[in-house]
Amino acid sequence: MDARRAGTVPPRGRPHRATFTVDRRVSAAAERQTGGVLEILVMPVCFLGAGLIGYRLRTPPAVAGGLVAVGCCHLLAFLGSRQALASSGAAADGIHLASQALFVGGFVAVVWLAAAYPEVDPPRPLLAVALAVGTAGPVLAAVSGPTPAVVDDGRRLGPVVDLLPAPFADVAAAPLMVLPLLAVVTFVVRYRRSSGRERVAMRWPVAGACFLLVSAAAGVLAPERYAGAVTALFLATAPVLPLALAFGPVAARLDGLHRALADAQHKLAEHARPQPRPQLLAHLTPREYDVLVAMAEGAANPVIARRLHISLSSVEKHATSVFRKLDIPQGPEVHRRVAAVVAYRDALEADRAGD
Repeated sequence: MDARRAGTVPPRGRPHRATFTVDRRVSAAAERQTGGVLEILVMPVCFLGAGLIGYRLRTPPAVAGGLVAVGCCHLLAFLGSRQALASSGAAADGIHLASQALFVGGFVAVVWLAAAYPEVDPPRPLLAVALAVGTAGPVLAAVSGPTPAVVDDGRRLGPVVDLLPAPFADVAAAPLMVLPLLAVVTFVVRYRRSSGRERVAMRWPVAGACFLLVSAAAGVLAPERYAGAVTALFLATAPVLPLALAFGPVAARLDGLHRALADAQHKLAEHARPQPRPQLLAHLTPREYDVLVAMAEGAANPVIARRLHISLSSVEKHATSVFRKLDIPQGPEVHRRVAAVVAYRDALEADRAGD
């Protein structure tokens, strides 16, 4: 048991594939293109920095908090894994388990981001599934065979309690495949169901993910002699996705303000544009016609007075003159104001018909 905990003896007859690390080929390519701690930590640092920038940009708290959670979980997982490799015995096992839990927790936060982006309440059943899947991995690893360290898949640390057969450690790797896939599917479904403003925000992470995929593909496919260029490409594109996630809601808000401003300018231009006076109302004075138009828009006499910058008595005088010139009789059986508005609309219709 002690030899298994130290990782010096293959667990129960056969070696296990990397449990809490990415695919070995991708790891080898990443090691070739990075070759150090800087490239391991660059993505978590970018997520953490993007979340802090998002708070300053007034990004929705769910998005900014999710970015900070991803960065913090993975940073602490990497640091914990380093410490576990430098420790021994029960302390190493406990720190190793904590680093695994934090590493998977970062992917649970990614699912949260996909469900809450750009500014919605994520469905609780989805979060419950993500949390259950994320919890299952570290628990299985803690009670089965040795699992690789987060930052070094060539070295394994043993289980905390040896309860299950060693092959269950392979199942513990499932969250690292299931959770990113769940986040992608959630984001795609939300994009298809989203409104125009939400899609403006969601296009930014899509573009950032494309940059990241290009960098990852270059790291896997590029020959060894291009390792320096691949490293530079990785370092240049690493901040794009986190910053796109932080800036997307801000871009959507700016787009909404731009549209609202354009609508307001259009309405002001329509209101300021002089309307041709119908021929049947040509005998009204300009001020009388303005009062009649305001009455047709539903404005009361005090509102008309403020709009035309005249006194209330002047509005009443002009209204009385309008009633007289339109031959609207005075009496309890006639609502003179309504009759004047009807006459105004009839004059407009007649003028349009004549054109």
